[in-house]
Amino acid sequence: MRRVSGDPDGAVGFFSRALEICRATGDHHGEADVLTELGRARALTGDLTGAGNALCQALEFYRATGHHHGEAYVLTNLGTVRRLAGDLTGADGALGQALEIYRTIGYGQGEAEALANLGITRRLAGDLAGAHDAQAAALDIYRKIGSRHDEAWALNHYAATIAARGDMPRAVVLYQQALTMNRELVKPDGEAIALEGLGECHLTAGETQTGAAHLHQALEIFQGLGLAPDAERVRTRLASIPVGPRTPQMSTACPSGAPQMPL
Repeated sequence: MRRVSGDPDGAVGFFSRALEICRATGDHHGEADVLTELGRARALTGDLTGAGNALCQALEFYRATGHHHGEAYVLTNLGTVRRLAGDLTGADGALGQALEIYRTIGYGQGEAEALANLGITRRLAGDLAGAHDAQAAALDIYRKIGSRHDEAWALNHYAATIAARGDMPRAVVLYQQALTMNRELVKPDGEAIALEGLGECHLTAGETQTGAAHLHQALEIFQGLGLAPDAERVRTRLASIPVGPRTPQMSTACPSGAPQMPL
């Protein structure tokens, strides 16, 4: 699920009101569209149960009406919500369905979105080879269609997979590339993810001060964007960093990226 900058709580209120209007006027297609965006907004606030419920309602409508693009889009977001809730099997299943639909209807942008999110899910499940292949394929599609915003987003998560495989020097290079791209594109959410990833890489190398400095920068951005779950994750990580010298070790912590919603 891709992130959006702004006020997630305010977005929930806006879409909740829009949902009332759609239901009052009998606009069922609009209702499904709003439910999808409401689910995405709720996920950003950390309300994963509410997000899942809204997305499942939208999914029912799209399936009943044969709206394949809408179905795949909701499945991609639902997969991300399930991942955030810890249901990696359910997430993989939803994203796999989305990928199949996007390939059937020939929508490359959606295919790359599903692949990138599958990569995140498989990384967390320990399938690093599967994660690498999915994310490399997603990046290839984004580059072919010239979608730099999506490439910048996916690059962060590809870097996380490379870090999880133990290649920290390459991961640092990839995170630096992602950081530069996100800053050029004025994507502060992606900038924060890159900074968090760089922080983890430096901490793994025993460079505690540099790592903590990157995490503090990421925390400041997440707080400014109102992304409470991300801010809390980084705050908790900072609190876990020992004051004294740190022995280099492999870190299993990775930035969520995602929510990584098509947000």
